[in-house]
Amino acid sequence: MTKILGGRYRVLDKIGEGGTGTVFLVFDEHLVLKRVLKMIRPGEGPGREIILGQFIREIHNIRKIRHQAVPRIIDVFTEEDSLMIIMEWIPGKTLEEYVRESGPASEDQVTGWGLQLASILKDLHGRNPPLLHLDLKPANIILHPSGKLYLIDFGAALGGDVHAMGETYLGTPAYAAPEQYTGEILPDIRTDIYGLGRTLTFCLFGKPGIPEDAHLRVSSFFLSFLGRCTAPCPGDRYRDMGDLEAALGLIRGRQERKKAAIGRIKAEYLVWGLGALFCLLLLGRCFVRESRETEALRYVEYAEESVKPDEKLSFYRSALKKAPWKEEIYQSMTDVYILPNHFSSGQAVKLVSLLRENGALSVLRTQNPGAYSRFCYELGMGFFHQMGGIGGRREAGTWFSRALGTGNGLSPEQKEKAACYVLIGEYHQTFLDYGQDESSDGARKSYGEFYRLLKRLCVYYREPGSIREDETSSWYAAFEVAMEIRDYAGHFLEEPEITEEMLLDELKAVDSFASGLAGSHNLERRERLTALVAEAEKAVKILEASDGEENLLYVAGDSSGSVSDGENRSDGGRSIK
Repeated sequence: MTKILGGRYRVLDKIGEGGTGTVFLVFDEHLVLKRVLKMIRPGEGPGREIILGQFIREIHNIRKIRHQAVPRIIDVFTEEDSLMIIMEWIPGKTLEEYVRESGPASEDQVTGWGLQLASILKDLHGRNPPLLHLDLKPANIILHPSGKLYLIDFGAALGGDVHAMGETYLGTPAYAAPEQYTGEILPDIRTDIYGLGRTLTFCLFGKPGIPEDAHLRVSSFFLSFLGRCTAPCPGDRYRDMGDLEAALGLIRGRQERKKAAIGRIKAEYLVWGLGALFCLLLLGRCFVRESRETEALRYVEYAEESVKPDEKLSFYRSALKKAPWKEEIYQSMTDVYILPNHFSSGQAVKLVSLLRENGALSVLRTQNPGAYSRFCYELGMGFFHQMGGIGGRREAGTWFSRALGTGNGLSPEQKEKAACYVLIGEYHQTFLDYGQDESSDGARKSYGEFYRLLKRLCVYYREPGSIREDETSSWYAAFEVAMEIRDYAGHFLEEPEITEEMLLDELKAVDSFASGLAGSHNLERRERLTALVAEAEKAVKILEASDGEENLLYVAGDSSGSVSDGENRSDGGRSIK
């Protein structure tokens, strides 16, 4: 077979072969272009209907995708006893060919591939109904010379009722999820997450399984990511490609910070070499400093990869002893202890004790005041929103005050927000949590003043296009305002300048912000904020109907109708995710 369809397509090479068909590289004599020909021979046996069904499904799926990372179908026809698909040709190699020829790829390279594939699959899964590929593997992904990835072979894909699988096995052994073998659970988006995890594992190690020495070649963060992708139970995997993409984004962030730090050190070494011509003594001192920084960054890497809490702290302690002025150390501790949103009181005590050893923070404040201010701000956010309670708010006020006192390092929005949280913490310590004004400065506080203070936070979620610092920070502000209205609605309504309409209007703004949180990764946040708004609205309406009678006060999670301190609130002590 050298020519097909009346001589229009000339066969150049056979590039693939399976049980039911063959793939050829052909030349379109009319358009003078290379194409891919997929030829299917259904035969006459009992499997004919299955083969025809996969052929029709692949054509249907690809034609409705129209995605730039999926090769287009050019033509479909029959010739003799064969079914033919002419498709766009993408130059390059499959990831399987690339790894076989060049060896396993680096973690940084595989992270980039993972982000590309997650973006493609997120688009396919976001369709109505979702389109599941169900045969993700290195042989079905083409790496273009430009570095762009293309997804091919949609013969196993399902874009409608997943019951269409019937008893037919879909996918490839070693890459297919367990539910594709057993048929006990219907495939869904998480089935493709499993295949993607196995594919990235192959790219890293040359095989779809994780080897015993993997920890010597890949960071613990990436190994944890792969383990979650390929968990046997779908419920233990990432919920969707949005969550998976966010996890890879965090890994990429760590990789970029590490490369930037190494790049700066290399550049500085070059400067030292030139400076040696003029000042040998100064060069020697700089060399010692930069050598200490290099050692410190190595300890930071060890800390990030360690899975033992005490060992992790020990590595950070060594890093701080070597170079307490280095901002990357504090950024890493922020990523590990604060940003993952599990900043417990036990961890806080250990972290603060570590920071106070050997005067590390004093050195940071003196030599790198901007970094000191930013780190104190992140600590304040961790104590205020994640730990919560009276103790958390009190400690948060200390760190926010230090961040503001440095004088630089914070954006205008961060400075305003820090000032608000300092005052809110003071109100709770001296007024709200004790039921009376316990302040020592002689200035009487009121709930009217407290409400006006809360209004300063409202701008962060009411004006998303102009002043919102970031989505997470705005969510914290919205949650704080809704919670304070819920817990102190009765006291607010006793103030002559505050009305039920004002409180409900603010809650409506919070609810509008919650509704605007897009993506499945925000599902829990939307649900928590929406539930809190409902509780607060109920509290306001009941109080207004009863003219503020205390016996009708509604506080979610506390049948007594009172709140003694932040630890007893239904937000779990302000541990916000």
